[in-house]
Amino acid sequence: MGAKRDAAAAVTVPLQSYVPGIDGLRCLAVLAVLLFHGGISRTGWVGVWLFFVISGFVITRSLLASAALGLSPQEVLRQFYLKRAFRILPLYLGAILIFTLVILVFSSDRDEKLEHLPYLLTFTYNFYRLDSDYVYNGSSAIFGVSASRNSSISCIR
Repeated sequence: MGAKRDAAAAVTVPLQSYVPGIDGLRCLAVLAVLLFHGGISRTGWVGVWLFFVISGFVITRSLLASAALGLSPQEVLRQFYLKRAFRILPLYLGAILIFTLVILVFSSDRDEKLEHLPYLLTFTYNFYRLDSDYVYNGSSAIFGVSASRNSSISCIR
C-alpha cells in the first residue's frame, strides 16, 4: 500500500484548478463549429475534436488531483461520476422538460416529436436514430457527407 501512495505522491497536479488558456481553446472550438454551421467553413470537425481533447485534459487533471489526495480508485471514480451527474442531469432534464412543454403547446405534429421522448430519457437516443434517414439516407451518406470523401466515417459502413 505504501508503494501506491508513493506513486500517487509522485504525480503532481498544480493546486490551481482553473487554467485560463482552456477558455481560449474552448472559444476556438465554438468558433469552428459555428463557422461550419453558418456555412462559412468546412472544418467544424476541428472544433468537435478540440472539445474532445479539452475534455480529456480536464477530466484527467481532475482524476489525478483526486488521486493525489490519497483517495482509492473506487472513491475517485465515485466522486467524479457523482459530481458530473449533479452538474449535467438537472440541466439535461430541465431542457427536456422545457422542450416537451413547448412541443405540447405550439407543435402541430406533437405525437411525432414526442415519440423521441422515451429514448431521450433513457439515454438511448443515439441507438434509436442509427436506423433513420438522419444518419443514413440510402445513398451511402452520413450527415450529407459521402463516406468515401470522409475517411473518419468510412469505417462505419
